Amino acid sequence: MMKWLKVVRWPNLAIVILLFSVFRFNFLEPFKVATSLSGFQYFLLMFSVLCIMAGGNIINDIYDKTADRINKPGKNLIGTKITEKRARLVYWVLSITGMLLGYFMGYTVGIPMLGSIHLIAFFLLWMYSTDFKYRPLLGNLVVALLSALVIVCIVLFDVIPANQAMVRSGDYNNLLLIFLGYAIFAFVTTLIREIIKDAQDIKGDRRMGGKTLPVLASTKVVKITVVAMQVLLSLSLVAIAYYFKNTLSLVVYLSVLVNLPVLVSAYCVVKAKTNTNWGVSSKLMKLVMIFGILSVIVFTYA
Repeated sequence: MMKWLKVVRWPNLAIVILLFSVFRFNFLEPFKVATSLSGFQYFLLMFSVLCIMAGGNIINDIYDKTADRINKPGKNLIGTKITEKRARLVYWVLSITGMLLGYFMGYTVGIPMLGSIHLIAFFLLWMYSTDFKYRPLLGNLVVALLSALVIVCIVLFDVIPANQAMVRSGDYNNLLLIFLGYAIFAFVTTLIREIIKDAQDIKGDRRMGGKTLPVLASTKVVKITVVAMQVLLSLSLVAIAYYFKNTLSLVVYLSVLVNLPVLVSAYCVVKAKTNTNWGVSSKLMKLVMIFGILSVIVFTYA
């Protein structure tokens, strides 16, 4: 079981579980926002997303075996602890389950075509693993988009179908803006982290003939690009903190647990000389994602 948990990237799946839980139980319910899904149906929606993500991680490892022998020796278990045939079988089972559940959830809320989101995500993850990840920025943008799409799924499946009149009248504009803000946050933080990971994996990507940004550009250009995005993210967080300046707990939370790791990560990027340095910066950006999601709780109860 542990080897499969490693292959499907269980920490990333845990972040999705955290995201779904926080938004439903620590945001929508406390503010008494009507929802279209029951607790069990909401779980099925979350499970469908987890299946698509887990399948994407498996197919990525299948096509990444050669590069991972260089970048992460011993960490890719496909071909060593798990046969490729079995990995492909599990990939298809998870992906098909996720897509079928996606269409079922769309049917449940009266908008069957919403299930196409899962189909599109499946296609993008396939193309990412086989092609996009080795193209400059395209793979990074796809992963960032899919990260934001997780939050968008909550809005499309659970919020809008139950509040169509409120949405049409504009009464829920602020609510939708909050979700949009978190989706943009997920997109930006994921994009930054993906570029950092490419810098960390440059040797294997170069060997595979990949044309990621770190392969094509100098280290200086990559650092400037990443740090520029981190500075913009930091300034955005400062602006948000200023907007909520009368809510001290939220200001302190955003400043210390979200913005500070962004700045420390940027410092690590500037000083990065080895894979370990890039790895530290990547881990800090993951912390930014986690604490960013948890800020929903502080926002709700502050």
